[in-house]
Amino acid sequence: IFGQPLDAAVERSSTRVISRSQSGAKIIYGPLPVLVAVCGTYLRENGINTQGIFRLSGSAKRVRQLQQVFASPPDFGAKISWQGYTVHDASSILRRYLNSLPEPIVPLDEYDNFRAPNSTATMRKKDIISVVQQLIFHLPVTNRQLLLYILDLLEQFSRHSKKNLMPAANLAAVFQPCILLHPQHDQSPEQYRISQDCLVFMI
Repeated sequence: IFGQPLDAAVERSSTRVISRSQSGAKIIYGPLPVLVAVCGTYLRENGINTQGIFRLSGSAKRVRQLQQVFASPPDFGAKISWQGYTVHDASSILRRYLNSLPEPIVPLDEYDNFRAPNSTATMRKKDIISVVQQLIFHLPVTNRQLLLYILDLLEQFSRHSKKNLMPAANLAAVFQPCILLHPQHDQSPEQYRISQDCLVFMI
């Protein structure tokens, strides 16, 4: 699944339903690649208060082992045992998978659209929210579900930033390349900053 288009990964190794409870309500996501669902659940349950989560790397050896597990049929890591692995290993393999996608989670043809609302100084916050919601709604279903899941995951971690030292800005710096990036801006710090600001807003 590494380096493959998102649709192919979902078709080959997907969990159709993943859910969590919040304030008595059940939030359901899907379809998602197994790796994202399994790592996300493990990190949410075990890494929420870990300092430097997503920023600090896991063991290179263990991350290679995890890549082999998640790349292997028939279950592609769905039944993985996390014994012997750390939350930093899990966060590293999640980032490795997302960074291996042929294009970012926000498709390249939507790149400018997602950045435009934050570039309009006169637009009210609630109007920006409405525009971004519509942009997300019109994404291809696999991209939409993955984006919503990752944003929700990052928002949960940003809520605990006093303990994990990863506020939304730090999380955006880590995840922006796999969510909102264009090859033409790959070497531009200023364009990186604009995209990171957009991601902070979405988180």
